[in-house]
Amino acid sequence: MLSGAIEVASGLGDLPAVRDAYDRLLPYGQLFSCGGAGAIAVSGCVHGWLGVGAAALKRWDDAERHLRTAVAANERAGTPPFTARARYDLAGVLLARGRHGDADEASALLALAGRTAEDLGMAPLLRLCRDLSASGGGGTLTRREREIADLVAQGLTNRQIAATTHTSERTVETHVRHCLAKLGLTSRTELAGWVRGISTRST
Repeated sequence: MLSGAIEVASGLGDLPAVRDAYDRLLPYGQLFSCGGAGAIAVSGCVHGWLGVGAAALKRWDDAERHLRTAVAANERAGTPPFTARARYDLAGVLLARGRHGDADEASALLALAGRTAEDLGMAPLLRLCRDLSASGGGGTLTRREREIADLVAQGLTNRQIAATTHTSERTVETHVRHCLAKLGLTSRTELAGWVRGISTRST
């Protein structure tokens, strides 16, 4: 029930309900979530749902810790569908956090999760993996490139970005070109739309 509450409340953006369910579920992290009337339905290691809750609360490091534990526990239990889902959720957390190396790891996690989803016929998860990969998980922007992309999305010119980041306009132009090439985009407008899309999924 608490795992489901986290999933629903996270989807609705009801952060007080997420926080309440997270706190109540936290002591049971090492267990597996299950339920059902007349038949048992398992939904993976509880740490996976704790990771979803922590991500909704933007507690990225807690979310990462929970989801890494969930991946390992689901693998040990021999439950590939829940391992794939935990990898997908972990990729989303890493992309939202945006530290050095996070985008590269997220890309690898999405590839693994997508392969499992395809092998098992998990069409919804496969679609989610492909969508997240296309919107940024497949790109490998450096921290500086992501900073430049964020400033482009704010409508700043190259000259204004150069002044803000204490670099030259030529350097900014180079970073913008790299961002467009890595993400398969063709204009600053598309780059701004990519940034807004990532921000929307992270909130």
